[in-house]
Amino acid sequence: MPPRSPFTLSKQERLKSRSTIQQLFTSGNSYTIFPYRLVWIVNNEMPNHTQNPLQAAFSVSTRYSKRSNQRNRIKRQMRESYRLQKKTLQDLLTQQQKQLSIMFIFVGKEPLEYDFLYEKMQQSLDKLCYWLQKPPRKNTPS
Repeated sequence: MPPRSPFTLSKQERLKSRSTIQQLFTSGNSYTIFPYRLVWIVNNEMPNHTQNPLQAAFSVSTRYSKRSNQRNRIKRQMRESYRLQKKTLQDLLTQQQKQLSIMFIFVGKEPLEYDFLYEKMQQSLDKLCYWLQKPPRKNTPS
């Protein structure tokens, strides 16, 4: 069997678990880089039953786009830009033996150009890599 390309977005890499998504919104971290809002949570110990250190989901609210064809197009563009740039994040998580669940939420008011979405996805993933490499904060009395 030939080795898998790092530029795929397989079924196992998609976040579909309701409990994990609920956990994302109750105890996950988040930040916004227009036009994305990222919500993510890290599992420090990679479970043995899953071999993917990274799971992602993509969402576009009807508040921002009433037409389903526009929402679907935005989600396709988000998935494509993520698929092409996720390699560095995957390598970092594999090195740290962690698992990450992440949800990308589109918060723009209208459909945007793919080049802009690609650039902002890159910034979002770079910031996430930075957050994952930061040492944990120590609670010291001031």
